[in-house]
Amino acid sequence: MYSLTESPVRKKPKKKIIILVVILAILIVGGVGAWFYEHRYISPIPKSVQQSVNFPIYYPEQKKLPFGYTFNLKSFSNPRQNILLYAVDYGVGQKVVFSLQKKPSDEQINNFYTYNMPLTIPLNTSVGQARIGLAGQPPNRKTIASLPTSDGVWILATAPDNINQNQFDQVIKSLRE
Repeated sequence: MYSLTESPVRKKPKKKIIILVVILAILIVGGVGAWFYEHRYISPIPKSVQQSVNFPIYYPEQKKLPFGYTFNLKSFSNPRQNILLYAVDYGVGQKVVFSLQKKPSDEQINNFYTYNMPLTIPLNTSVGQARIGLAGQPPNRKTIASLPTSDGVWILATAPDNINQNQFDQVIKSLRE
């Protein structure tokens, strides 16, 4: 038994255990930090391009594009105020050209379908429902996807009429804000 004046002898933790716990804590914190760093969101769109329009920019995620398709980050242009163009390259000199602009009225979009794409196929995407069809006459016929988004952007994608339809659909489905 201990008397009131004596205290029980406490064993001091061994230095090796303390060092091991500290190293383990550093590794855990570093691992969590590295995971967050790896999974952070960084837009590939240059700031100057983002500032050139007053609507959200939708673009394809490279990892979701079909094999051989590349989001061309050097293809951005503004042919007119608040219109943005860029391309996804594939094959030899082939491309899908995207046009983004403020969404016009539903009536204007429906007129576009009536006069330019009378036959369309719907395609559900994570950013809205696209309609895909052909426009123009040979040899200038194009495959077109029209995608009005819920936040006021109208996306048009134009490709050669001989593009692989499954790959074109995959390009359209790869879009994100």
